[in-house]
Amino acid sequence: MKKSIVFILFITISFFNFTLKKEVLKEVETYKYTMYVTAESGLLCRDKPHGNVIHKFAYGTEVEIVDRTNQKLTITDNSKEIFGEWVKVRINNTNSFGYVFDGYLTSNTHFDLDVEKIAALAPANFEKYDNNKGLLLKGTHNIYDADLNVIKTMQVEKITEIKILSATKFERPKTRAKAKRDKWQDYCEWAKYVKVIYNNKELILFGEDVLAITNVTPRKYDNHNIKFVEAYDFLKKSYTLTEELSDCYSGSYLLIQSEDKIYSFIKSNFNESRLSFGEAEGGCSGTDAIINKDTIFFKQVNYSFQTGEGHYKLKIFNKKKYEWKYILYDDVKEYHDR
Repeated sequence: MKKSIVFILFITISFFNFTLKKEVLKEVETYKYTMYVTAESGLLCRDKPHGNVIHKFAYGTEVEIVDRTNQKLTITDNSKEIFGEWVKVRINNTNSFGYVFDGYLTSNTHFDLDVEKIAALAPANFEKYDNNKGLLLKGTHNIYDADLNVIKTMQVEKITEIKILSATKFERPKTRAKAKRDKWQDYCEWAKYVKVIYNNKELILFGEDVLAITNVTPRKYDNHNIKFVEAYDFLKKSYTLTEELSDCYSGSYLLIQSEDKIYSFIKSNFNESRLSFGEAEGGCSGTDAIINKDTIFFKQVNYSFQTGEGHYKLKIFNKKKYEWKYILYDDVKEYHDR
């Protein structure tokens, strides 16, 4: 009887160990996530922990970690101890792998990375863009290569529909010479770079020239069918007080698409700036419009700002063909208690 019990117990333990080992292996196979390089001089990648150097990741580069080794390491850098371990990583979206010290990796890109250093030191890192409907603004635009060098220019005569493929992970200046910003206004020259399909060709453009379409609302206006088109640009996002003081915001814009597919910004009655639902102070959204003869009326456009919320009324009217104007009035702000 005792032998039977021991045999059954042995089988149970063996089965448990086999199952546990299989689950651990499965977990390792699916283990992966991304982090970013914080070493200004670049992060060395080796064929094995403490092995030969086979690659170097630039500052700000996204690195995919596929496994951990639990081999701890401490490095002294400028009299500061850096703690971490060796991790296995993929090399530049290939099937090649190596090992790096993760003490120089971070997942907190906002606080641990300097965008000026990224612009000066790191290669462009493009990410797939899910919302691929976009607009290319009229004007003269630079076309860039994969290293963000200008290769030629092109002239666009009207706002044109494009397909957006991807955009850089971080905003960058139009030229590398502008990577060091000396004054607040320099933030105005920063945007993401965007890969697009234009006239059946794949191009890289500066994000200032590109809008991503977020919503299209068909409307009947004065016996004509039009569409309200909401879109936003790829300009520098505002995260710090310095950037807010620069008055360089990424904006959401309202356009009208006529029956003959001509796109027009809705402009102010007082100046030629583009209408942005976020123009007052922060991110916003508009309610449904009411159309009465030659006037389009938004009874309330909501927005938020750092210390509260607000709303205003918006009247849009047609001056002449393809020339739309607006008046913003009854702006009400409600401040939050601190």
